[in-house]
Amino acid sequence: MAPPVASAKLTLSCPLYASDFDPQDNNFLLVGGGGGEGRSGVGNKIVLFALINTSRKQTISNIVDIDLSREEDSVTSLAIASSTSSSVIAFAGINSSQKDQNAGKNEHFRSFRLEYPPKKRTDGRDVDGGAQEYKGQTAPLGRASLFKPSTGSKKETYQRITRLSRPCIVNGGQLGAIATGLAPEGEIVLFDAKTNGPMGPWVEARLSTGKGEAADLDIIGLNDTED
Repeated sequence: MAPPVASAKLTLSCPLYASDFDPQDNNFLLVGGGGGEGRSGVGNKIVLFALINTSRKQTISNIVDIDLSREEDSVTSLAIASSTSSSVIAFAGINSSQKDQNAGKNEHFRSFRLEYPPKKRTDGRDVDGGAQEYKGQTAPLGRASLFKPSTGSKKETYQRITRLSRPCIVNGGQLGAIATGLAPEGEIVLFDAKTNGPMGPWVEARLSTGKGEAADLDIIGLNDTED
């Protein structure tokens, strides 16, 4: 008989639409979702979890909980761009309010820094042997509009996909890609993930998908110098 597969369960306060593991430490999982703009009292959130292995069972610990505005859309996609032993930087797709979109302004590309617990350990205990109760801090880094303005009568374009290449080991460069959903004309935007700031990252290229839209995408480097 096959050995049992370790598992853990946690109930969230909002529907989940996107998730990504820390590429440098798969003990950390980032998730995002919500009820959207002013919808039935369900909030919009980004949550960072630690997957903790103890001697008794595998558990999930809530490390960072970001309550997002209920005047804007829920998280529709996200990806961890980079991480260190102390924090991660994440990109997310979050539409501006419908009022702003109707006025031609949709800052759908968001970035955040989320802090890890100090001296983290995967067994869920701190350096003194006590249970780890730390709740990390977070800071918004920027918001920007990378897609072309919607030409449709109904403004509902959103950031359906967010993907990142692995960093190049030679120069640290990293390429990102986002794709539209519900756009009058589909678009994929490629950007330099290392140039992100308050006004958003540097756009490298735009690819039109016409009346169709990308269902999924990924970025594959040919070798360590071509990401």
